[in-house]
Amino acid sequence: MQNAVPSVGTACITGQTALGGNTFGPYESTVLEDARKSVAAAISDIAESQVHDQSSRDLRDEVLPLLQDSARLFGDLDAGLEDDDRAAATGAVDGLAAVGDELTTVLEGLR
Repeated sequence: MQNAVPSVGTACITGQTALGGNTFGPYESTVLEDARKSVAAAISDIAESQVHDQSSRDLRDEVLPLLQDSARLFGDLDAGLEDDDRAAATGAVDGLAAVGDELTTVLEGLR
């Protein structure tokens, strides 16, 4: 899970940079693929973990939808950049920024 949050942020920054015309397609694809793998691993870890108390269930129920949103937004960003659809890419970047903020807030609450 700890790798998923920075991956969301990195994908967001890469999307912003790409929209500014300052990246190359292969780099964007690599960043988004790495982000997908990190988030998929986090989703898998959560799905496989046993929750024994209400606070663990609450955390799972808060984090899992955010990770799923991230995975969806990675795909939207990738498609938007590939299709040169600025509106779609911008929407995905904005969504990733919001999800990243929410994930950060949840993790900070655990400290």
